[in-house]
Amino acid sequence: MQTYRITLPEWDEHPGVEQWAELRAASTMRAGDAKALRRAVRLGVNTGGGWDRTFSMGDADARTDALLTRVIVSWSYEAHGIALPVADPASLDEIPIDAWEALREAIGPHEEALDFRNRATTKSPPGDSSASRTISGAVESPDTSQTTSS
Repeated sequence: MQTYRITLPEWDEHPGVEQWAELRAASTMRAGDAKALRRAVRLGVNTGGGWDRTFSMGDADARTDALLTRVIVSWSYEAHGIALPVADPASLDEIPIDAWEALREAIGPHEEALDFRNRATTKSPPGDSSASRTISGAVESPDTSQTTSS
């Protein structure tokens, strides 16, 4: 598995001790990771059958924590008695806020890799040369406005 290490801010309770986390590479994200991220936020249906559009900052935090539990493979906090998030998701509540913010920033590429809403694609029959192309998340269709004269 491809991983990389990030340095986390110093922890006041352990001055002078380097804090770090080892994360899976964004390229290793899989469908199960995307599903876990989606499960982290609950959407309610109101009595009329429509979506309850009430959201909170906690929804973003829940997504972040869900992803961190799947991405952090090792960290220095184990030496301080704090389990890896995969073993105990509540351990993310025990780390310094500056470290959590650094981790949240570090998983930006992971979130992008799992954001299927921005993956605009179209399918065409094999060999169809007029197939639409995906460019930077936007769909570009072939120009069909030109007419031919006989």
